[in-house]
Amino acid sequence: GQCSRFLSRRNLFIFHLHCQDDEDADVRFLLAKASTHWFKTIKGMIDYELIRKIYPELMKRMDDSNDAIRVETAGAWEQFFQSFPPSFDPGQMEWILRGLFVHLDDSDLKVATAVQNCILAACDVDPVLVESVALEAKEKHRTTARCQNVIDVA
Repeated sequence: GQCSRFLSRRNLFIFHLHCQDDEDADVRFLLAKASTHWFKTIKGMIDYELIRKIYPELMKRMDDSNDAIRVETAGAWEQFFQSFPPSFDPGQMEWILRGLFVHLDDSDLKVATAVQNCILAACDVDPVLVESVALEAKEKHRTTARCQNVIDVA
């Protein structure tokens, strides 16, 4: 039934996460793209422990040398945030947001735009924390307009 399908998906997804460190950029790109689909498919079925296993791996891909992979990964974050409980651990959420805000100031417009969209999705999880981190980031970023956009929405 549905439980066995989810358990199979869960195990497959954990395997999928471990393959994201592949040396081949094409493999990493396809896995980042697949992550978005996975998060749409299992939206609302991800428990706290699985979230804790996923987010560090997903954050690694935000530091990929390939900008297309970083754009796809930001899209995956956008979907992933939809499975976070509103009461998700504020310390872990802050770590995630600080990591994402670094990329909000990226010189590549596609990366910065994709990151802004995923940060805006994080407003559904903890808008107060998003605003707080945005205010701090605004003081450090070269371009502050994106931080201000986030502040306005949060």
